[in-house]
Amino acid sequence: REYTTAEFCLRFGMHLLDGYVSGNDADSTWILDHHEVHLMLITNPDGRKKAEEGTFWRKNTNNKNGCSNSQKIGVDLNRNFAYKWKCCSGSSSDACASTYRGSSAASEPEIQALQNYVADIFPDQRQNDNNLNSPTNKHATGIAIDVHSYGQAIV
Repeated sequence: REYTTAEFCLRFGMHLLDGYVSGNDADSTWILDHHEVHLMLITNPDGRKKAEEGTFWRKNTNNKNGCSNSQKIGVDLNRNFAYKWKCCSGSSSDACASTYRGSSAASEPEIQALQNYVADIFPDQRQNDNNLNSPTNKHATGIAIDVHSYGQAIV
């Protein structure tokens, strides 16, 4: 589970650089000349290490949430973000479940670091900072692409 996204992001970065250096890719040149590109290859180092040990693993390895089964510990970092945490089904409050969302919104250090990093490079450009549904102004800039894998697919 943790291999595909890192490889995909690395190859995307290589594609941009190869196109830029060769001078044969106008899109890569435009992107790199006029934008900042931040690639985060691995945001779940615990999960990556478990996967390298041959385990089909999706969570971090935080074992402080009450799960006594060492093969099911951790928090599903995809479900731990502060935005709409515990909303809309799809996550579990059971610490041993594969979709365990954590004890609170952004309870995990990986998510805290990621949210802080993104907030630093993408300042809030909405017209009303207190309303998540508020539109941005017409001069807002920036794009974030969150890459996931499931089975053999990039989603």
